[in-house]
Amino acid sequence: MTSGKSMHYFIAPAGWDMNAPNPFTPDGRYGATWVAFVIGDLARASVDYDKEYGRLPDGLFRYSLDRTVAELEANLADFIRYGDAHGWNVILAFPSDIDAEAFVRRALEQTPDGPVVRDTDPRWLVHSTTLSAWERNRKYVCLKTAARLEHEGSGIDAFGLREFGEPPDFAEYVMLGAVDSVGPEHVVASRGAGAVYTGPYTPGVRLYFEPHRIITDGLGVRDGMHPIKVRGHLPLHPYLRASVTAADASPHRQTAVWTPRSFLEAANRFFRERCDDERNEAGDHGEDT
Repeated sequence: MTSGKSMHYFIAPAGWDMNAPNPFTPDGRYGATWVAFVIGDLARASVDYDKEYGRLPDGLFRYSLDRTVAELEANLADFIRYGDAHGWNVILAFPSDIDAEAFVRRALEQTPDGPVVRDTDPRWLVHSTTLSAWERNRKYVCLKTAARLEHEGSGIDAFGLREFGEPPDFAEYVMLGAVDSVGPEHVVASRGAGAVYTGPYTPGVRLYFEPHRIITDGLGVRDGMHPIKVRGHLPLHPYLRASVTAADASPHRQTAVWTPRSFLEAANRFFRERCDDERNEAGDHGEDT
């Protein structure tokens, strides 16, 4: 085990295979707390494929990124810090030509921690949910996590925990995604289908939040995998800028069949035309639609 700036992690030995026994336990097993951050050459197989995510059959949860991904060092630093705070046993794996210890040291030293807005933080982030869940959230005036809803007796199917074998602590967070990422829509589509699904579906609502405010108010948590997430619940005010449904994105019902990608594009277009350009002039940071 190695410790850097009070952060604990394991450097995988050269040639380590994620499907091989755990080299850091006597019995070679991976328990629920074992996770891996793997830097590789994923894009060599496909220029559109730069990450892998999920739990392997032997129990190891892994997040793999191509070595050319932007902000790779920051993602690594955030992953290590989050894992340390949540009691993970973090394995770090690198290509043979990278000095692992130097890479980790530089990542931790150069990546700011705490409620600091970084130059790379986007102006907007999104969360997508079903229309029925949105009506409930509007009543609560916040987004609640799966863990909190379950505690209150109104739990939902927390997509991802089962399908990808995500760590249990993920249920304690509201996840926000990139505006141009189709991931949030895949969650809505898959929740409706009861399994991982990316085909035609009934859109819910796409919620556009201001992450800079969330970060400076101390609510933003970084795990190296999601742009930002919030523990417990995320208040709608003053962080929500707009909510966009299919009725907003296609008011005259020009679109009869939606896919996650087509709704993403239509909703983003509506948001950028109606909400994004007007936010500073109006001085309004509340919900527009």
